[in-house]
Amino acid sequence: MLDPDFLRQVGPAMGLSVQLVVVTLVGLWVGQELDVRFGCAPWLMLLCTCLGFAVGLLGFIRGLGSTEDDESPPPSNFD
Repeated sequence: MLDPDFLRQVGPAMGLSVQLVVVTLVGLWVGQELDVRFGCAPWLMLLCTCLGFAVGLLGFIRGLGSTEDDESPPPSNFD
């Protein structure tokens, strides 16, 4: 059985990784559909895939920054 503390630590990073992959795949799919519609394969597929990866990577980096802030201890009101 996996340790619940380990899952709490790894869970947000796994979610961000899945988000990166899904956004990249959505960009790939949109690019393929646009290539079929406009007949300019593979350029829009490549462009949308790179754009999806960049957006996913930006979200991944921002998400890692916010998970690091969440791990800091709460401020004490008794100082």
